[in-house]
Amino acid sequence: ANLAVTGTLGGIVAAWDLSSQIVRTSIKVGEGVTCLAMAEDQIVYAGTLDGAIRSVDMRTGTPVAEFGGHKGSVLDMKLDMEKRMLLTAGDDGTARIYDIRGPS
Repeated sequence: ANLAVTGTLGGIVAAWDLSSQIVRTSIKVGEGVTCLAMAEDQIVYAGTLDGAIRSVDMRTGTPVAEFGGHKGSVLDMKLDMEKRMLLTAGDDGTARIYDIRGPS
Protein backbone atom coordinates (compact mmCIF):
# COMPACT_ATOMS: atom_id res chain seq x y z
CA ALA A 1 0.00 0.00 0.00
CA ASN A 2 1.18 3.50 -0.81
CA LEU A 3 0.87 5.15 2.61
CA ALA A 4 1.81 8.39 4.30
CA VAL A 5 1.55 8.73 8.07
CA THR A 6 0.96 12.04 9.83
CA GLY A 7 0.85 13.10 13.46
CA THR A 8 -0.74 16.22 14.92
CA LEU A 9 -0.27 18.35 18.01
CA GLY A 10 -3.82 17.26 18.86
CA GLY A 11 -2.41 13.76 19.34
CA ILE A 12 -3.90 12.11 16.24
CA VAL A 13 -1.89 9.68 14.10
CA ALA A 14 -3.38 9.06 10.67
CA ALA A 15 -2.50 6.75 7.77
CA TRP A 16 -3.31 8.25 4.39
CA ASP A 17 -3.86 6.32 1.19
CA LEU A 18 -1.77 8.38 -1.25
CA SER A 19 -3.64 7.32 -4.39
CA SER A 20 -7.06 8.37 -3.07
CA GLN A 21 -5.81 11.00 -0.56
CA ILE A 22 -8.21 9.56 2.01
CA VAL A 23 -7.43 8.75 5.65
CA ARG A 24 -7.53 4.96 5.99
CA THR A 25 -6.97 4.80 9.74
CA SER A 26 -6.62 7.34 12.52
CA ILE A 27 -6.13 6.98 16.25
CA LYS A 28 -5.60 9.31 19.20
CA VAL A 29 -2.31 8.50 20.94
CA GLY A 30 -2.52 10.96 23.82
CA GLU A 31 -0.62 14.22 23.97
CA GLY A 32 0.69 16.01 20.88
CA VAL A 33 2.75 13.97 18.45
CA THR A 34 6.31 15.29 18.06
CA CYS A 35 7.87 12.62 15.82
CA LEU A 36 6.94 9.43 13.97
CA ALA A 37 8.63 6.30 12.68
CA MET A 38 6.98 3.50 10.71
CA ALA A 39 8.12 -0.12 10.57
CA GLU A 40 7.61 -2.35 7.52
CA ASP A 41 4.68 -4.10 9.23
CA GLN A 42 2.79 -0.76 9.43
CA ILE A 43 3.43 -0.43 13.15
CA VAL A 44 3.89 3.29 13.77
CA TYR A 45 5.85 4.65 16.73
CA ALA A 46 4.72 8.12 17.87
CA GLY A 47 6.80 10.25 20.22
CA THR A 48 4.67 12.64 22.26
CA LEU A 49 4.81 15.86 24.24
CA ASP A 50 4.15 13.89 27.46
CA GLY A 51 7.40 11.92 27.02
CA ALA A 52 5.86 8.59 26.00
CA ILE A 53 6.30 6.68 22.77
CA ARG A 54 3.13 4.87 21.73
CA SER A 55 3.03 2.27 18.99
CA VAL A 56 -0.07 1.67 16.88
CA ASP A 57 -0.94 -0.91 14.22
CA MET A 58 -2.10 1.29 11.35
CA ARG A 59 -3.72 -1.67 9.55
CA THR A 60 -6.28 -1.98 12.35
CA GLY A 61 -6.00 1.34 14.22
CA THR A 62 -5.27 -0.45 17.49
CA PRO A 63 -2.65 0.45 20.13
CA VAL A 64 0.26 -2.00 20.41
CA ALA A 65 2.56 -0.78 23.18
CA GLU A 66 3.64 2.21 25.23
CA PHE A 67 7.21 3.07 26.19
CA GLY A 68 7.86 5.58 28.96
CA GLY A 69 10.88 7.04 30.67
CA HIS A 70 11.34 10.54 29.32
CA LYS A 71 10.56 13.38 31.72
CA GLY A 72 10.00 15.82 28.85
CA SER A 73 8.84 15.79 25.26
CA VAL A 74 10.28 13.23 22.86
CA LEU A 75 12.23 15.31 20.33
CA ASP A 76 13.37 12.67 17.84
CA MET A 77 13.57 8.94 17.28
CA LYS A 78 15.30 6.42 15.06
CA LEU A 79 13.95 2.96 14.36
CA ASP A 80 16.41 0.10 13.73
CA MET A 81 14.33 -2.80 12.44
CA GLU A 82 17.33 -5.08 12.05
CA LYS A 83 18.14 -4.87 15.77
CA ARG A 84 14.47 -4.28 16.73
CA MET A 85 15.48 -1.20 18.71
CA LEU A 86 14.08 2.29 19.03
CA LEU A 87 16.44 5.12 19.95
CA THR A 88 14.86 8.31 21.29
CA ALA A 89 16.10 11.75 22.33
CA GLY A 90 14.14 13.78 24.85
CA ASP A 91 13.75 17.36 25.97
CA ASP A 92 14.93 16.13 29.40
CA GLY A 93 18.48 15.84 28.01
CA THR A 94 18.45 12.04 27.84
CA ALA A 95 18.59 9.48 25.05
CA ARG A 96 16.90 6.12 25.55
CA ILE A 97 16.99 2.77 23.80
CA TYR A 98 13.89 0.57 23.76
CA ASP A 99 13.69 -3.08 22.80
CA ILE A 100 10.69 -3.30 20.46
CA ARG A 101 10.76 -7.06 19.81
CA GLY A 102 7.69 -7.50 21.97
CA PRO A 103 6.20 -10.89 22.91
CA SER A 104 6.93 -13.55 20.31
